[in-house]
Amino acid sequence: MTLYRHMRTLVVFFGVSLLLGCGESAVECGQGRLAPDIDLPALNRVENQTLSALRGKVVYVDFWGSWCLPCRESLPFLNRIRNSLPREDFEVLAVNLDRFVEDANRFLTNYPVDYPVLADPDHKTPAAYGVEVVPSSFLIDRRGHLCRSHIGFKPAQKGKIEREIRALVNGLKVHATPVR
Repeated sequence: MTLYRHMRTLVVFFGVSLLLGCGESAVECGQGRLAPDIDLPALNRVENQTLSALRGKVVYVDFWGSWCLPCRESLPFLNRIRNSLPREDFEVLAVNLDRFVEDANRFLTNYPVDYPVLADPDHKTPAAYGVEVVPSSFLIDRRGHLCRSHIGFKPAQKGKIEREIRALVNGLKVHATPVR
């Protein structure tokens, strides 16, 4: 591993550690701003996946990196929720921010998921969402509106995140917090 990669990992780790107060920011869903579209290649594949192609489903967009310690728990947690809900109603779309695809693949070998994982090594997409730390996640309603954001991840948040997702999938009102 290069010195640059070690330093980057340390900087990100300490930044995440300081910010893991796991802030949330949520407007009634459907009244917020439209989620910026995502158009990225699927990890290890040539074809691109877009967020707009998932319109009609509730989508949980999750920005993550292999250096992210909380992602070791959040990715499998999201996989469990995703697999417990009907495919026609809900999808998780993970956006990996690793510079090298090998790092993401190594992580996914240890923490496999069934949902689409997209590669954004140039970090073009996080800026559109205001992502400054990983993991950062966004709950998007069926019409493509941003409803909730979750910055960081703590195990204590699991129940709340799952309730928000299930409520939105079931057509219940989710009072969103303003998303940047």
